[in-house]
Amino acid sequence: MIIFTDEQEELAQLVRRFVVERAPLSHLRQFLDDGGHDTTIWQQMSKELGLPALAVPEEHGGMGYGPVELAVVLEQLGAGLYNGPFFSSVCLATGALLLARTRDELDDVLPQLASGEQTAALAHAEPDGNWDGATATTTWRPDGERARVSGTKTLVVDGATADLIVVTAARPDDPSALSLFVVSADVDEVQRRRLPTLDATRALANIELRDAPGRLVGEEGKAGPVLRRALQQAAVLLAAEQLGGAQRCLDMAVAYAGTREQFGRAIGSFQAVKHRLADTLLDVETARSAVLLALTSWVAGEDLGEVSSLARAHCSEVFARAASTNVQVHGGIGFTWEHDAHLFLKRAKGSEALLGSPSAHRELLATALGLGT
Repeated sequence: MIIFTDEQEELAQLVRRFVVERAPLSHLRQFLDDGGHDTTIWQQMSKELGLPALAVPEEHGGMGYGPVELAVVLEQLGAGLYNGPFFSSVCLATGALLLARTRDELDDVLPQLASGEQTAALAHAEPDGNWDGATATTTWRPDGERARVSGTKTLVVDGATADLIVVTAARPDDPSALSLFVVSADVDEVQRRRLPTLDATRALANIELRDAPGRLVGEEGKAGPVLRRALQQAAVLLAAEQLGGAQRCLDMAVAYAGTREQFGRAIGSFQAVKHRLADTLLDVETARSAVLLALTSWVAGEDLGEVSSLARAHCSEVFARAASTNVQVHGGIGFTWEHDAHLFLKRAKGSEALLGSPSAHRELLATALGLGT
């Protein structure tokens, strides 16, 4: 089982302090209505902390760290409901590109992503609602040294603000032979539309590609296993983010229960409240164990099919329960726009459906264990 080093603990403290001081929810609320994020904070995060460079190889301007460092950062960003493009660009898009590329590819793209000068979004889901992206109705055709990509992608995380779109597409005659392309988002052939969401802290977009010029990454028709591994890795990192959110909800509820008084006593002294908080503590600790188990398998180079689904399903439900408990402990004020508790509940419910629902991941887990009917 993974045990954090002193350096990783220091990284967690550094990111926690940055979020509290530079990106508090009181500041991020200013950007919730338009689905954007504070680009100044993103540049500070990139230049001062170097967070987008964490997992990028050193020869491409990165730091060459691994999944544990990414999970450490995601947990702290989840605790602060950070709404910038770290998860979308670093974990989803860059993660897929690093898995797909050959050694001599993306020498010009990865340094830009590592520096934070550009961001990317992974576009794999389509209007049929299938999150695994195993097949694609989005198609491509050769055009000299480039390709032309056409189709519709939906529920693209930060797709409306990304500089690059990492797209899965297939030949018209074989929708399961996926290829991966990098498409510039600012060309006329790419149309983007922000989608209305319950969770205003995580922006989603619909993307229309109409013969958009794209650049093939990796081998033609071989992106299926790459995408599957990339989504499994992203699921583990999303679970780490959910863990951070659940821990923050517990901390908020405990703090409020210790100061809010009814009948001359702190509400935390009432047995019903104590039991709910104790159940939430147990939930959070089991979620932490699930994340650490998945990270241990990832670092060891093992298949992530079972542990990623386990972590995603469990952490999704733990975060939702912790956020609900936090609202209930706060009482009527927890539902109001002025209080942050409802933002955590909305993030929990939104994340629950991201990259597959808990029930979908349980089905994957059951299949992997040979328990399917």
